Amino acid sequence: MSKKKYIFLYFIIISSLIFILAQMFNKFSQSPEIKTRSCTRFPSALEITNFDLNLVNYNKPFNKQSLKGHWNLIFFGYTECPDICPNTMEIIKDVWNNLEKHYIPIRFIFITLDPEKDTSKKMRKFLLHYNENFLGLNGSKDQIVLLKKSLGIYAKNIQKNGVNTINHAGILLLINPKGQLYGIFSPPLISKNIKNDLVNIIYN
Repeated sequence: MSKKKYIFLYFIIISSLIFILAQMFNKFSQSPEIKTRSCTRFPSALEITNFDLNLVNYNKPFNKQSLKGHWNLIFFGYTECPDICPNTMEIIKDVWNNLEKHYIPIRFIFITLDPEKDTSKKMRKFLLHYNENFLGLNGSKDQIVLLKKSLGIYAKNIQKNGVNTINHAGILLLINPKGQLYGIFSPPLISKNIKNDLVNIIYN
């Protein structure tokens, strides 16, 4: 066999190997096709900044590492919120009543936007009204702002009818077991759609 034929055969073999490896990489690197109705999934999960907060349920530290090993659904709000928070929490309560019946492995975490007023005791009472298994986080204002910015959460202190309030978005953040931002649920929030999306995502 001539030298040119050897080179051509070598080129064919190398090209075939590269093609096979590329197909294998795509097969294992791409996330499976998951149909969702209300969750917007990111093409690739996003890293979250490190943070240090307090888990009000047990008064112990909670950080980025604490998110790992679990699916987590996060909502930023505050206990004195007159509208968005109560409405959103009622929806989440309904979602969780369905998820818990089917033992879906996920945690709900409420993070305060008003750490100066939302004491651990106040937050525990607030969360118990909806579900005894809901978790709450408070801490320093700087750490709350740090995490809020990392997750792209909008919140602004304003005066409404002479009362200090916080204008904020009613979105839910889905964190995967690697502690990364996997997707978001944006209003209008419908409990049935959220529940079905969570089941499809977690089990696919």
